[in-house]
Amino acid sequence: MARTVSSTEVKNRFGAMVDWVLENDDAIIVESRGTPTVAIIPFAEYENVEQARLQARRREALAKLERLRDEVSTRNSDLTEEQADELAGRIRHATVDRMVKAGRVQFKS
Repeated sequence: MARTVSSTEVKNRFGAMVDWVLENDDAIIVESRGTPTVAIIPFAEYENVEQARLQARRREALAKLERLRDEVSTRNSDLTEEQADELAGRIRHATVDRMVKAGRVQFKS
């Protein structure tokens, strides 16, 4: 079970707090004036959290792209389905490229 400590205690005993987190494979919740503000967690758990965030961003980007595809298809109802898919694909690739360059989405090779 996570341990809760004050920010003053963490400041005074940071090394011991890190040791406790590693030994117990658990978190320490740091409070400031009685309010939880941050957590000290094992690095492996942090990596899991970051992976989950990345997957959520990818799902969000995919949902936006799917909405864009539907919008392109609706606005261009005179196009064949293949033409609409091609247009949406070009827009999708351009959008993903911009997101990658802006650092909003990362794709592993």
